Amino acid sequence: MNSVAEKKQGRRSAKEAELTKKEILKVSAQLFCQHGYKKVSLRQISEQAGVSHSLLRYHFGSKEKIWQHISDHIYQYFQDYFQYIIDSLPQNLPANVQLYMLMNRVLACSLNDSRAITFLADAVRQEKKMVNYFLEPSRKNNQLIDGLIQAFKQEHPESLLTAKTLRWQASMYSHAASTLDPLMLHAFECDDRKVAIFSHWKQFSQLLAIQLHIAQEYIETPNCLEDMIVTPPVESTR
Repeated sequence: MNSVAEKKQGRRSAKEAELTKKEILKVSAQLFCQHGYKKVSLRQISEQAGVSHSLLRYHFGSKEKIWQHISDHIYQYFQDYFQYIIDSLPQNLPANVQLYMLMNRVLACSLNDSRAITFLADAVRQEKKMVNYFLEPSRKNNQLIDGLIQAFKQEHPESLLTAKTLRWQASMYSHAASTLDPLMLHAFECDDRKVAIFSHWKQFSQLLAIQLHIAQEYIETPNCLEDMIVTPPVESTR
């Protein structure tokens, strides 16, 4: 009987520990986005997460380790999200059309929720080893985009587009919208940020269509940005 009770207690403790770690990571990500990595202390994180400083160090050891866990999560999240978007598209689309529709939706998601690009932009301002840590998975493994680019270039070997330059374009458009609001409003000659954001997205989509040689029948003309947002699947809380 005691053995059974101990096993149940152990499972409960492990689950509680996992929930505590998730809360610490959630709070840390929010603080890093709001204030930047350098300005956030472990003390702030522990107070916001409602855990002791010693427990925070027990789970993660250091602020840098927390940052690395968040970085890993963002990378894996987008790998899964990319595949989720592709799976939501009509079957048997040409590779260039899949790329076009994928990146249209990825940018729409990023424009709607700028937390990931804010985290990335802050990483660029930190020590080089942190930037390298963030970029390393992208250099090693982006099989979905890499595979689509390879298939596209079999049809268009003259194209200079690569997986890296494609991601760079999406990053530029995403970051510009989150940091250069007044210039964006001025460029698109409007006072409504929502309208400007949609015009910003349409410009990206039009330029991408040219680079990917998208036939007119596949050109996307949504009525608003929300039409392009693919709601991510709910993450498991197990």
